[in-house]
Amino acid sequence: MGSITHVSANPDRRRSASWHFPCCLSLALVATACAPSRQDFGIRLSDLNVTASPAGIRIEARQDIRLSGDARAALRNGVPLKIRVDMALQKSGQWSATKDESIFYEIQYLPLSDRFQLSGPLPDDQPRTYPRLRHIIAEMASIDWQLDDISDGPGQYNLSLRSQLDRGSMPGPMQLPMLFSSQWAHDSGWVSQDFEIKAES
Repeated sequence: MGSITHVSANPDRRRSASWHFPCCLSLALVATACAPSRQDFGIRLSDLNVTASPAGIRIEARQDIRLSGDARAALRNGVPLKIRVDMALQKSGQWSATKDESIFYEIQYLPLSDRFQLSGPLPDDQPRTYPRLRHIIAEMASIDWQLDDISDGPGQYNLSLRSQLDRGSMPGPMQLPMLFSSQWAHDSGWVSQDFEIKAES
């Protein structure tokens, strides 16, 4: 098995202001007391494992999703949340990706039944409902992705995986404010693994 590399995403954005010192200090104290820690929410990928053969590859990984308070509130108010998992496969010596693909999970709250629905790459491709949001998060914790028809043949490869909240799928009026709020910073960054596809004997 090759090495696994994790690259952080979403660096903190710094802002400057021309306020007087006492005002700045007061606002800083309020922000520190009220704002949640960045570690309280987000997405983390781990335990990436790629099993390769001439016929295709199998991608397995653990996905730890912790939704922020704003994300949970939006969900409760009828805004579906879409989680996008991107894959980039690159053969050694090539600059461009050999294969780029994405899968999507969508979480939706059903107020009439007070349940949550998960749509996406499920075993039977049918939406499922759950009594609690934590049950959906547990269902999404394991990624098992099969990719066939790897056309570039034997050789050394690198596979990168990334999971993030698909902010582009959110309602238009929400998208601009989301750019300036850390509450919507749900992005695992890229996790990658090198591996080899051997020639058929």
